[in-house]
Amino acid sequence: MVRSHGIDTGRTQASELERRYGAQPVVIDELGENALLFFIHKKYSPTMSEQELYDSTRQFWYDVSQKTRTTTNHRLALAVVESVIVRAYSIEGWYPAGTTFSSRKLTRKPIKRWEFVGQLLEDYPLNGRLLVDESGNRIPASQNGYRYINFI
Repeated sequence: MVRSHGIDTGRTQASELERRYGAQPVVIDELGENALLFFIHKKYSPTMSEQELYDSTRQFWYDVSQKTRTTTNHRLALAVVESVIVRAYSIEGWYPAGTTFSSRKLTRKPIKRWEFVGQLLEDYPLNGRLLVDESGNRIPASQNGYRYINFI
């Protein structure tokens, strides 16, 4: 590493420390509605703009099922970093990857990749909460980067 480059060294914002170490747990069963968790910890930076955070949450997901894209069962998208909800969005519709306006470039072939368009849910009550299972363990990221939460 080069000194003073990246976010691993130097000052850390108080809000970032609060997210990492002070998030209050919420059992995933208490979400109460179907949702898609998007694990964006590899792309996340506390200095991201709102547009970059939105695009990192909504874009380039591999093999999202036809049922998910065409039904209204999963209309809540939660951006999750290290098991903490950092943003919530409504999902209005799904589109082939690379077909909507974005701050990111598609670097892989768009085959079987999808992105959604939605709206920020500013007052989502679980923003900043730590997702845990019924045993109190953090919810781990999935291999494909997203996970379905089903209640219905």
